[in-house]
Amino acid sequence: MEKKAKIIYLTLGIGIGIVITCTLYSFYPVTKFVEISDDIIIERARELGMVTLKESLNMEADNVIEASSDGDNENNENLVKGSNSEKIEDEKGEPKAANNKSSEDKSIKFLVERGERLSDIAKRLYGAGLIDNIDEFKLFAREKGYERIIRYGEYDLIFNSSYDDILQIITRIE
Repeated sequence: MEKKAKIIYLTLGIGIGIVITCTLYSFYPVTKFVEISDDIIIERARELGMVTLKESLNMEADNVIEASSDGDNENNENLVKGSNSEKIEDEKGEPKAANNKSSEDKSIKFLVERGERLSDIAKRLYGAGLIDNIDEFKLFAREKGYERIIRYGEYDLIFNSSYDDILQIITRIE
């Protein structure tokens, strides 16, 4: 009989503990709401190796174009397009222009494609040596509200321009 009573009291104590705990958590929840933008989700997915169907098709098309081109790139040598742009650095690891001209007066044609995300644009700007930090550029663009108003097209960007100048040009804000 005593064994039954101990089991009953033990079960009753556990039940009361669960009820009290649930009541406390309903008044003081521990969960936090974190708003995640589409760019952050896409960026995390890319870190895991995922690509969109459009990017996959563009990569295949770029490979076909590269294989069929005969090496005549005189008209497109300054056009930065796609994710294959390389960052050019000097001995100190600083970005520099592709030829021997001063990087201060050198401009580069930069293409923003329709539907391109801020994270893709920032990576290509970094690859072209126009910005020095991808995350700072994206944060600056989001804080200033430029993130959703970037317009597609071809732009002439000058090396050593500020983030604000670059964003004003690619959003066509005067």
